[in-house]
Amino acid sequence: MNVKLGYTIEFTAGIWWDNQLLMNNYTVTFKMTTVTKNRVNHNVALKRLQYLIQAEFTDAVFIDETDTDQIDLLRAAKVRLITLPDSPIDQILGMMLYSKCNAVMEDNMVVNSVLVSSTASDNVIVEHNDNESY
Repeated sequence: MNVKLGYTIEFTAGIWWDNQLLMNNYTVTFKMTTVTKNRVNHNVALKRLQYLIQAEFTDAVFIDETDTDQIDLLRAAKVRLITLPDSPIDQILGMMLYSKCNAVMEDNMVVNSVLVSSTASDNVIVEHNDNESY
């Protein structure tokens, strides 16, 4: 049974951008398809996605992995960091969320697309989907 679902979540996180810390409010919509017939597994998959956003990304700081001096300073200050392979812009965050959320759902649901907007980007929506190569 392949049911198409959508789920929207909002969270606040920091970004290290242009040598300053900015707080950013994100809205992320996941468009998904169930892969198994097991409803319990669907619920577990969605709970994993929620946990990833709420426990790992909310109130963390997204930073480019090449900004090593600032990473060291923020870690010394006990700030929870999420390092990204490029600048912490919505497009990069969307690609990361697409990949990570598909991984945590362990083939019980598949993320078909991720739509990301944030206050720092004037709420412009970027979309990433299964037609892109990462």
